[in-house]
Amino acid sequence: MKIKNNIYWIGELNPLLRKFDIVMETQWGTSYNSYLIKDELGDVIVDTVHERFCDSFINKINEISNVNNIKYLIVSHCEPDHSGSIATLLKLNPNIQIFCSFTSEKFLKDITNLNNLNIHVVTNNEELKLKNHTFKFFLAPNLHWPDTMFTYLENEKMLFTCDFLGSHFCEPRIFDYNISYPQKYSEALEHYYYAIMSPFKRFILKGLEIVNSLNPEYVLNSHGPILTKNHYLPIVLKKYYELTNKKSELVVPVFYVSAYQFTEQLALSIVEGIKECNFKPLLINLETFDFNQAIEIINNSSKFFIGSPTINRKALPIMINLIANIDLINANGKSCLVFGSYGWTGEAKDQLISLLKSFRIMTSDLSFNVKFKPTKDDLIKAKNNAIKFLKENC
Repeated sequence: MKIKNNIYWIGELNPLLRKFDIVMETQWGTSYNSYLIKDELGDVIVDTVHERFCDSFINKINEISNVNNIKYLIVSHCEPDHSGSIATLLKLNPNIQIFCSFTSEKFLKDITNLNNLNIHVVTNNEELKLKNHTFKFFLAPNLHWPDTMFTYLENEKMLFTCDFLGSHFCEPRIFDYNISYPQKYSEALEHYYYAIMSPFKRFILKGLEIVNSLNPEYVLNSHGPILTKNHYLPIVLKKYYELTNKKSELVVPVFYVSAYQFTEQLALSIVEGIKECNFKPLLINLETFDFNQAIEIINNSSKFFIGSPTINRKALPIMINLIANIDLINANGKSCLVFGSYGWTGEAKDQLISLLKSFRIMTSDLSFNVKFKPTKDDLIKAKNNAIKFLKENC
């Protein structure tokens, strides 16, 4: 699809994808965006596509130009959904020179399984001047991989931002002014932000500074619709600023699952203790609560409670899965009290504590178990332990 002048989208649509990277839900599919720029001194590709779509990708190149005309490949970062077709492309045209960050250079050999790659490592603000186009490179580490960089096509005021400002959202007409379901796009954008970008907030602010300093007319990202200055680009930038600078309320979540309401009774007593400490409790039954929202809440909480019964000598899988979704970038400084009810054995508490510790999350010595139905004393203990835990971790 032609974007403007000699610039083309040669990506792939994957509307039926429902899980990205195994764990992230993609309710509205995704796209793998790749771009081709035709120039008299040789054509340029910005990023490739997932290996699964490699044949179609090569066909698109040959429809517009020819694989042998490709002189440069710009690698925004090496995640396989963007780099999966590099090896095939280089086997067809081994003369292609790769422009990438220093960190990407270290990854590319292992990702392509090719030796003697023709790589040029770019520096910040470096330029590649061709006959009709000038590309300027900006290092943007940890948005969201350490090797990420942006590329600015100066004459067209187009900024290639890799995953930054993207979304897992797939509609066949790739421009933002063609979006048919704006509410669904907004939800996909926010979900993508929390799942992919939110652990890197200080890097997000630097990325936004780059975008604002360049004032592009187009943002060509790696997933989702191309953003334009007169349509969604200012909306998306505003959303990123709001989400990144959002102040957390003094909310303390209590995540739990309960087979016979015994663990739930402990959770309700903990809620009373949270109230006494003048915090706002948030009681979350993982059996009925939206799991993606629960992940967002736990990642934005500095202290929280986790409760699970012991069934078959282990904690409930959904609780283990919740902990497994805590982002390790921001795990330091978080603290947790674990509780639960058990019948014959009580392994769940120690199992969850061990998992939390492996994620560098502080676990409280006030964590506790009760056998079967909590007594009045057990419920008082649950409330008091919650109060002590919060006072210790204020």
